[in-house]
Amino acid sequence: MARTPNFEVSVNTTANQLRVRLSGAIDAKCMKACVDEVALQLPALHLGFKSFTDLGGIQSMDTACIPDVERLMDLCREKGVGTVVRLIPKHSKDVGFNILSFFHYPPKVHIVTCATQAEAERALA
Repeated sequence: MARTPNFEVSVNTTANQLRVRLSGAIDAKCMKACVDEVALQLPALHLGFKSFTDLGGIQSMDTACIPDVERLMDLCREKGVGTVVRLIPKHSKDVGFNILSFFHYPPKVHIVTCATQAEAERALA
């Protein structure tokens, strides 16, 4: 597991899950480091894995992060993600992830946006 003040990336091989938690002010340097860590950990997962992204702690995200958000989605798609679960407690914290999903995930990928941690955990079960 990699952790910085602004992001945490972990993989649970038993559950076949990738978890990414973002918090605070996210700039391009932080987002690139997060995606680089995801790239290092993705090989431990198998086709159909579940990806969970917790955006609840984000205060702001620089638009310069978009290329790395797209890279994150592309890496997950290429690895064979089956379900994408996002925790977005306030609609204002959706910094474009839902729109970008239409361009970076095929229709067969199940995408769930949740308002609470409990709802997200149910979607991941």
